[in-house]
Amino acid sequence: MSKKGLVEVEVNDPVEAETDKAIMFSVNGVPIWIPKSQIDESSEVQGKGDIGALIIPEWLAWEKELLD
Repeated sequence: MSKKGLVEVEVNDPVEAETDKAIMFSVNGVPIWIPKSQIDESSEVQGKGDIGALIIPEWLAWEKELLD
């Protein structure tokens, strides 16, 4: 990852829900909400129905248990 402090998380199933401030997708049946303000502009995942690379701050990926 070229931008310091950011990580790429693969979203394999489409984003299920979107509000003005957040998106939601599921990982192993568990809903994960990500604030839009924390999604990098280069992320493939930005809104409902999107799949692919979600680029967010590393601290948030750890907080949401998206990293091993």
